[in-house]
Amino acid sequence: MNDKEGSTAFTIPDRLPFLQAICWQVTNVKHLSCKEMLNRYESGWHYREVLGKPSLEELAFIQQIGQHYQSWLVAEVQNICPLPKITGNLPSFRAMFKREIHQKILTVLRHLNVEFLQECSAYFGGGTLVSMEHGEYRLSQDIDFMCPMDGGYRLLRRKVTEKGYDAIFASRDGIMLPNDIQANQYGIRFPVIVGDTNIKFEMVCEGRIQFGEPNYPNWSPVPCLNQTDIIAEKLLANARCWP
Repeated sequence: MNDKEGSTAFTIPDRLPFLQAICWQVTNVKHLSCKEMLNRYESGWHYREVLGKPSLEELAFIQQIGQHYQSWLVAEVQNICPLPKITGNLPSFRAMFKREIHQKILTVLRHLNVEFLQECSAYFGGGTLVSMEHGEYRLSQDIDFMCPMDGGYRLLRRKVTEKGYDAIFASRDGIMLPNDIQANQYGIRFPVIVGDTNIKFEMVCEGRIQFGEPNYPNWSPVPCLNQTDIIAEKLLANARCWP
């Protein structure tokens, strides 16, 4: 199979059991382009403990296409099983965003406990997501997650009460958490320091609308609000500005 989106030649393993498991409706996954394969891996990554873990050969393939397309799965693969890094003129994660603050926000996102966020249905949203998804048209310095009131936020608040930052973060390397977490029935808030930059982190309880399936942009290591829910949240935010 040839990759439809570039001239780079990828070595595709004979067997891709995990990809086939998450693409059960596709008769032959090798008919997908490498970019399409990567998109399926990203959207189905949280099923790896349910449907079966990728083999070492498949992990190496994921790393190869992930590095080429700048996917957050590169870091995930390295956490599972460190593999030799593929060298070459491949773009870095830092090159994805021009603004330094957005590079630092991406650093924070990569430290989060993704499985816990998925369990709580806590999705990255707000103006920062909109900016990072649309060419960084404005400077955004906050990290906002939306969590549904029904079940998700209760679980989030209980786990944070029990474990503190260990519930939210999988790693704290390269970041500072200077203050205690502030939590109430409306949200969870705390600052994160990356380098010399203070970033406000907020996880808000949302009871006005129900969220649909999250979106997984190729740059994001965490689930994000889908386009419909982003628009709904912005409309609700604007409505608060009017009497």
